[in-house]
Amino acid sequence: MSAIVAAMPAGDIAPSEAAKIAKVIDGYVKAFQIAELDERMARVEQLSDAELMRITMGGYMAETNRPVSRLLTMPSR
Repeated sequence: MSAIVAAMPAGDIAPSEAAKIAKVIDGYVKAFQIAELDERMARVEQLSDAELMRITMGGYMAETNRPVSRLLTMPSR
């Protein structure tokens, strides 16, 4: 987006072209966010009741009072 904004005053693209390109980028970002959310939801749906209870109890296992690993963290890309 910063390249698009910089290209307008330089005269490389017209504001109307910049708006169209920005819409395409916005659509891509939204699709990416939805896909990421779908992945996270699938991971949550696969958790057992015991794992969900540990998460709701602040991430600690009741039996040992040790922290639970980050079950809902997204893998780095």
